[in-house]
Amino acid sequence: MTKRRKMKLHLKKEERQQGWGSLPVYSKTLTGKNPFFEEMANPEKYPSGLMGLSKKRNVSTTIRRFLNQRLLNVDGRFARDIDYLFAAQYAAENKQVKSDVGIRLRQTRGTFMAGGNVTAGIVKDDTKIQEIIRKDQAFKSLKNVRGSPAYWQKTL
Repeated sequence: MTKRRKMKLHLKKEERQQGWGSLPVYSKTLTGKNPFFEEMANPEKYPSGLMGLSKKRNVSTTIRRFLNQRLLNVDGRFARDIDYLFAAQYAAENKQVKSDVGIRLRQTRGTFMAGGNVTAGIVKDDTKIQEIIRKDQAFKSLKNVRGSPAYWQKTL
């Protein structure tokens, strides 16, 4: 069997298995596994494959400011695409949640939670996490995320 034939068979196998047991493109956004998610998911908006969120710029910007600029752009191609709107909202909220949880875990160093000091073992233990969730301690760090229980407790 030629090398080219093997490559074609391998690609067909990959195409058949694509998506099985893997995360959606947008859930890989902020984990570093797929930094070019925006360009790959929207080739009609990025025909050159450049100028997406992962592009290195002279002036750094936050994900919220970047998406705000895209949605309020004069040509409106990003604002008219419902899929892009949901993906942008997901990416922004995902970054906010990860940031807030990371800050909360750093702030709880040496404090008492879930029956003991906060350690990596507590964070990895599913029973401890369920206990924290039942006591609503897990949602306190999400007070800046719209739609979360802590946000509505703060707002109302």
